[in-house]
Amino acid sequence: DDKQNIEALEGLSSLYMERNEPQDALFQLTKLNRIQPENPKYIIQKAQLYLSLQDKVRSKAEIESLSYIAQNNAALLIALSKLQLLAGDLPNAVSSLEKAQAIQPKSIQVGIQLTELLLNNNLTDTAASQIKLLETKFKDSADITFLQGRLAEQQGKLQQANTFYLKTLALDDQYELALAKLYTLISHGISDQAFK
Repeated sequence: DDKQNIEALEGLSSLYMERNEPQDALFQLTKLNRIQPENPKYIIQKAQLYLSLQDKVRSKAEIESLSYIAQNNAALLIALSKLQLLAGDLPNAVSSLEKAQAIQPKSIQVGIQLTELLLNNNLTDTAASQIKLLETKFKDSADITFLQGRLAEQQGKLQQANTFYLKTLALDDQYELALAKLYTLISHGISDQAFK
């Protein structure tokens, strides 16, 4: 019976992953993948394990398999983007998040993830455009205001970054990352307003 077989194989693959035995986990996941070839869970796990083993050829094959089935599914596109980024494929990681955003235009989280990816990789011009897009859709968001601060900081506009971080705290006084950024700006002699 496939259902019992699947449960047993999933249990074994999980056990091997917990024990940090990736080759044995991959063996079980390959069996599972034969039973359910388009199950994204198995493909994602296999890609992660191949990436951890630095097997570029096999991880690329799994990432490509996932890309075929992820095209109209925002959650899978987000997972695909993470794998692509781990594999060092920034352009496709960005593209996958852009597709996810097109599928879920009302999701602030997808837009934030895309903007963070752009900022983390110093793609400030594209990040600026993305932030403007988010601003038009989502008013008075502490997350977007924080991203504006990060962008200003990366552009060397520390006074402007300070203003955005203070505004972030005005929108959400528990926003710890904004507090941390303001604390950092103190070391540059820019901000002490948040701690008065």
